[in-house]
Amino acid sequence: MNAQPKSLSTAHAYIKRIAIPEPEFGEVAELRPGLLWIRLPLPMTVGHANAYLIEDGDGWAVVDCGYGDPTTLEIWENLFAGPLAGSKITKIIVTHAHFDHIGAAGWLCRRHEAPLHMSQVEYLTCRMDLTDPCRLEKDEYQSFLLSHGMDARQTLAAVKNTTNYPDALTGLPETYVPLSDGEMLSVGERQLEIMIGVGHSPAQVMIYCQAEQWFISADHVLAELPPLLIIPTNEPTSDPYGRFLESMERLADKIDPESLVLPGHLPPFTGFLPALRSLCKHYQERSEIVLLHCRAKACSIAEMAPPIFQRDLNPRQMQHAILEILCFANRLQREGKLRWLPADEERIVRMIATE
Repeated sequence: MNAQPKSLSTAHAYIKRIAIPEPEFGEVAELRPGLLWIRLPLPMTVGHANAYLIEDGDGWAVVDCGYGDPTTLEIWENLFAGPLAGSKITKIIVTHAHFDHIGAAGWLCRRHEAPLHMSQVEYLTCRMDLTDPCRLEKDEYQSFLLSHGMDARQTLAAVKNTTNYPDALTGLPETYVPLSDGEMLSVGERQLEIMIGVGHSPAQVMIYCQAEQWFISADHVLAELPPLLIIPTNEPTSDPYGRFLESMERLADKIDPESLVLPGHLPPFTGFLPALRSLCKHYQERSEIVLLHCRAKACSIAEMAPPIFQRDLNPRQMQHAILEILCFANRLQREGKLRWLPADEERIVRMIATE
């Protein structure tokens, strides 16, 4: 599989942010007629998540909802009392199950009696985390982290952090409308194509309006902030990096390069193909670092994390680093470039290059 999609090799344009000022929290910016942009605060480094509203007949379809904390819910209330006063919410579309996008979804669905739309895998992933929030504290997952070189203190701190996930959610409706790759979704007079991307999450929804050349990329395609690749915790031998590269091929062939890109974080931008090229280059470089370390000596994933991420990592960051590096390791193994060694006396597994 090519690490750089062929259709990106001739992309010479630049990534450019749009001239529209970023809306303050509680304000709305119009991107196109019938297409609105709002920003919602997050208690993390990136600082905010984007949400979009698409005109849907006599109301609006909401795409992504932000964190499910009181601050975010208050901002939504201020929007409904201010710039969105009197507006009907017709659909709640969630791109993926990370709490900064799905957190307020249950509350919005209940408040507006609006149906939830998302991919089946993302809905069931969130449902699993709600019904079994302590599943990652179990011995099996801790053993997984320990086997890749995290120490016991880091591991315990990391898994305890995961039990806070439900605190950022306002629940989920018992029923939802599943979204599938390639289907067309009617929103008002628009026909929107649903596209599914694997990598940052298991089945992330993206939305393409070909007629108006705009594309809601969620966290699958960002500018200036490469999304973290994350291997599903219940699929440790899967190949998200390979499937991410496949999705880049499809997107490069499908999305008009002049499209306005509406990401999950940071401002909308143009320069879609350069953004894809930059992402692929970033991940290819990290994959090559993994291979380089394993040529020098057998390495555990935790041993490679600080030099790859170029900083000391706290337990939560180390956990995320392991989940990303494992994406590269699994792809390299499938390509025959790496192999796993048997666990040592401390039950730690290491990789070594086959070349």
